[in-house]
Amino acid sequence: MSSALRPLGSPVGEQSVIRTRRVFVGRERELALVRAAFAETLAEQVRALTLTGEPGIGKSRLAEEAANEACRGGARVLWGRCWEGEGAGSYWPWTQVIRSYLAGSEPQAWCRHLGAAAADIATLVPELRQQLPELPDSPRIDPRQARLRLFDTVAKLLHQASRSAPLVIVLDDLHWADTASLLLLQFLAQHLCQARVLLLATYRDTAAPRSPGGAQLLAQLARAAERVVLGGLSQPEVAHFVHALTGRPASLPLVTAVYNATEGNPFFVVEYLSLWLLEGSFPTATARPLPARLRLIIDRWLGQLSGACRRLLGIAAVAGREFDAELLAQVAGTAYAPELAATLEEALPARVIVPVAGSATAYSFSHAIIREAVYEALGQARRLELHREVGEALEQRYAADLDSHLPELAHHFWNAGHDRRAYTYALRAGAQAMTSLAYEEAAQHCERALAAFDLCRERPPQASAATAKSELAEPMAHDEQRCELLLALAEAQWRGGEMPAAKQTLRKAAASARRRLRLRQHHRRWAVLLARAALGTGTGLVGVDAGVVDRQAVALLEEALQALGNGERRLRARLLGRLAEHLYYDAAAASRRERLTREALAIARTLDDPATLLHALSTRLFAIGAPDSLSERLVLAREIIALAERIQEPEFAANARVWLVTDLLERGELPAADMEAAAAARMAEQLRQPALIWQAALPSALHAILAGRFEAGERLANDALALGLRAQTPDALHFFGVQMLALRREYGDLEEVTAGARHFANQLAPVPAWRAALADLYGRLGHEAEARREFEHLARNDFTDLPRDQNWFISMALLSETCARLHDTARAAVLYRQLRPYAERVVVVAPALASCGAVARYLGILATVQGRWGEAAHHFEHALAMNALIGARPCLAHTQREYAEMLLRAPSPSHNHGEVEGGRERARGLLDQAIVTYRELAMSPYLEQAETLRAETVRQLRPADTPGLLHPRAAGAAPNTFRRDGKRWILAWESKTLQLRDGHGLRYIAELLRRPHAPIHAAELAKLTMSADPGEGAGAYRQMSSEQLAREHLSLCRADSAAPAADGRAKSEYARQLHELGAELKEAEARNDLGRIAGLRQHIDGIETALTGALRHARPADERVRKQVSNAISRALSAIERLHPALAVHLRRGLHTGKFCAYRPPGIVDWEL
Repeated sequence: MSSALRPLGSPVGEQSVIRTRRVFVGRERELALVRAAFAETLAEQVRALTLTGEPGIGKSRLAEEAANEACRGGARVLWGRCWEGEGAGSYWPWTQVIRSYLAGSEPQAWCRHLGAAAADIATLVPELRQQLPELPDSPRIDPRQARLRLFDTVAKLLHQASRSAPLVIVLDDLHWADTASLLLLQFLAQHLCQARVLLLATYRDTAAPRSPGGAQLLAQLARAAERVVLGGLSQPEVAHFVHALTGRPASLPLVTAVYNATEGNPFFVVEYLSLWLLEGSFPTATARPLPARLRLIIDRWLGQLSGACRRLLGIAAVAGREFDAELLAQVAGTAYAPELAATLEEALPARVIVPVAGSATAYSFSHAIIREAVYEALGQARRLELHREVGEALEQRYAADLDSHLPELAHHFWNAGHDRRAYTYALRAGAQAMTSLAYEEAAQHCERALAAFDLCRERPPQASAATAKSELAEPMAHDEQRCELLLALAEAQWRGGEMPAAKQTLRKAAASARRRLRLRQHHRRWAVLLARAALGTGTGLVGVDAGVVDRQAVALLEEALQALGNGERRLRARLLGRLAEHLYYDAAAASRRERLTREALAIARTLDDPATLLHALSTRLFAIGAPDSLSERLVLAREIIALAERIQEPEFAANARVWLVTDLLERGELPAADMEAAAAARMAEQLRQPALIWQAALPSALHAILAGRFEAGERLANDALALGLRAQTPDALHFFGVQMLALRREYGDLEEVTAGARHFANQLAPVPAWRAALADLYGRLGHEAEARREFEHLARNDFTDLPRDQNWFISMALLSETCARLHDTARAAVLYRQLRPYAERVVVVAPALASCGAVARYLGILATVQGRWGEAAHHFEHALAMNALIGARPCLAHTQREYAEMLLRAPSPSHNHGEVEGGRERARGLLDQAIVTYRELAMSPYLEQAETLRAETVRQLRPADTPGLLHPRAAGAAPNTFRRDGKRWILAWESKTLQLRDGHGLRYIAELLRRPHAPIHAAELAKLTMSADPGEGAGAYRQMSSEQLAREHLSLCRADSAAPAADGRAKSEYARQLHELGAELKEAEARNDLGRIAGLRQHIDGIETALTGALRHARPADERVRKQVSNAISRALSAIERLHPALAVHLRRGLHTGKFCAYRPPGIVDWEL
């Protein structure tokens, strides 16, 4: 295997002729692997292969042969060759790939497919904006997410391109690639799905990668892709190769000598053979290692060239693998003329260089090995000199467009000795790389700028007095500029995911500012720099890693606040908010977080700076997760959404909507929460910000698991995990763990999830919810000692050590269940007192990760442990209503089972002063309903518990307790009937049948009989009067589509709540919000903006609901509706009583009317409806 070659020097007889045609020999196994991979891509299965081996082994030639075969098979081949050495722009191989694709495509077509994302492609191909001036600017989003968005856009472009023809993308010499290019390849190899794309990359496995982190990325790529390692040709293949090159069969001694000397490396075979032809003597074995022999070969080639040619080649080696002869002439101090061209072309016959197609003056070294040898032969001093001269020539040549050549200029001046120009161009190249989302290259440029800056300081230019007073010569200005460089470097490191390095750099910047502050010079200037170092990097979107309290960051923020004092109020507001964020997982800092964010918000409201206000609102929303702050959180989230939309910061709005989903669900407002989740998902998709797409996907898994759709929930949780890993979010695995815990507690392997809970409990000590989960799981598995140990750990100081954040509810819920299993009456009383004020809430794990249903259920459990039967019944009734309202079928079934168990344990009415009447009969009905749900949802362990309890119920019930109702009708008897037939109702009971004229009351009774024990709001029953078919009303109830139900139910719950009344400030805030939203609604109505009108009305309704709760005044019941339903049922019962007294007695005993109506028969009754 080789590339085309010509003889070196004068031929020595006929045997010296080496054919110039391209020769390919062997590699059948490797080609077969590539063919198989390409065949799989035709079935829309993306494949990635890497061809690796030593220099000259034939990686590029094999890729070329494979690509040609694929092209003949109908594929489109796109090449991206990495630039040898430095100086190429970021994403250089991908820029070539996409340019090649766009050159043969219709831009408007793929622009239509990509939509707004098409603007991202201009990051890789800047000239695209000249061709398509209508391309919009990319939205402002988190810089790290911006790069992932770019990668996703490239994936979509390639996916779309592969629909018309299979794609083979060849990335050659990947060891020279920049880090950003390697990251994009890694992303595509992992996330490009269902596309006809073959990714084929070549790289040397013996060379040190050019880019920072390149070795690790290449190793990861080798694991993700199929690795094809190329070895030398076999001896028979070398014989075939020599024959193909010379046109004559080779003798065995010749083949053996060549094979032993080259070990079958095709490039070495050709050059060794060429040396033999050049010298006219038979090659013999040598003790020199192969690289040394190759160097000898190259030195002998170059020795055949003139001194002038060798000097030009030296300049060319510094310029790069590809170079322009006019640039060489400029560096050589002469004009480009035929004489210079003739001198350079001396190297063409020897194939030291080859022309570049499409250019009269461009050439390339025929192989990277040759260029490396020429470069290394120059010597250090000469290389420094030539880099400076090439850099100066580039400055002159591209004076009108230096920005397009900044990486080249930075590379040459850096290698020329780190003078002032090295600093300047490195700084500019770093800023350009940041704009191009090539953060690793930006960090490298910033590091070089910093080093050059320091060298300039150590060797200041000896010039005029004015120069001596320059910023580099003046100590304070030098320190200030150096501090700015450190901040820029930290930003690049952070964006590139190098968090430890970024923190170290920020500490250096802070130390520099701190030294100047101690000298009391220009205090304000250095206080600002210290504050910027303390704030760190990023866009300011709130959030910290779960369970982490960075004490160094906290100390630095406190120091910066003290140095800043009350000045620089914008900066002070940011510092206060960031400090509160870092204290989120400090359980002892809850009150301090509240004070910090309150001060930050107060400052921000005095400034005419919407961006600072947005940050202050966001940090407060994140930091105040206490149960008592729900109303304020709702107001804050809506204010963030409105402000972010007004100043065009959609990322903040989408983030706030995800938090709003959590808070609305905590209030039991499922329809409103669903609307916000859908809005967040739409915004995330529009922004195409991977982290937001992940966040917006989390509520879908929550809702599926909450509704008992476990298989869908598991699939959605795994989908969310994939999105989170794709977005490189540090919390992806933690949040997935939360969702799998919620799932496995209901359905699945408890042992498996217990191991995960144990891991998180140990890793995230500041998140005690995981330890509460571990105690719960141990209890479920029957490990009482372990459950007791974890429970006691959390019960210290009467559970007051538990952080009152947004994990408090889930911790208390899990501990309540563990407390009941441990039969700990004293601790149950403590938990009950703390949880009682929140009886109307729903347990939700933020941000919209999981839910355990109504808080009232856990109050019922705790009241049962204490033997407070009447209160337990009250809470369980409340939990039944709330869990039904939010569609939490598993939680509803658990409530029914636990309620039934409580009723069975409760003393008979004669011993409990009538607190729980008809308990055993009610228990039987509740268990029947729970059993139906458990069966439907395949919740086997709970089904067994419910069936065991049901059998106990049957044993406890006496015939006197249920006269004739345990077996409602004997075999062969007429069924119990309550059915409408046209305009009449047919009723049957105890084998007696009657008919009644249609009426509202009968419809209401039928609906209640259809859903025994389920509380139905009177307003929902009233809807039946609007329909000719009562089933339509039932469908409306099952869909839970009415926000009025949520508000009415919550107002009833709040009427019994012990939550404190709102203060005047909260009332004023609600009023202000309503006033502003009312004005916006009028404006939207004037413009007939239907979408905005709907959104504003929803916001106003939500605030009015929050205001109702805050004022501690439940809205009065709609007496008209309640009376209408109650009177209609009463009239229907009177009509039944006249014709069938026994049926009327049963119905009066089982029917309950009021704001919520229900049918609770004393036993099990079968109805034909």
